Amino acid sequence: MKIIVGYAGGGVGNKVLQLAKQEAKAHNASVEIIYTSDLETKTRSEMAKREEAEKDLQKVADDFKADGISCNAVLKSGLTPGEVIVEEARSGGADMIVIGLRRRSRLGKFVFGSTAQYVILEAPCPVLIGSDT
Repeated sequence: MKIIVGYAGGGVGNKVLQLAKQEAKAHNASVEIIYTSDLETKTRSEMAKREEAEKDLQKVADDFKADGISCNAVLKSGLTPGEVIVEEARSGGADMIVIGLRRRSRLGKFVFGSTAQYVILEAPCPVLIGSDT
């Protein structure tokens, strides 16, 4: 079994990681953690942010491996977060996607869209949601 995790850090991100660990242990699954970024890395500040994200991802992957879970963590850019997650699930033959859900106002959803909504509607496999509530 293979689990794709859409990771964005923070409190919801930690909940998502815990859910993914539980599912991976229960199903003896491998995990691919995806952190999506729009960092262009043209300035020093952007490069520093990208390096920090890569370090965070490595720590997360090491934590999974320390628990005996096969894990790969990648930083991807180019598409929207939802598109990246769904494409990885399709091309990688994922059996499950685990993502977080942050509460937003209706205006926030209208302006920024909803990654969770896109993933739920387009995913080729079941989606497990961790929320901030």
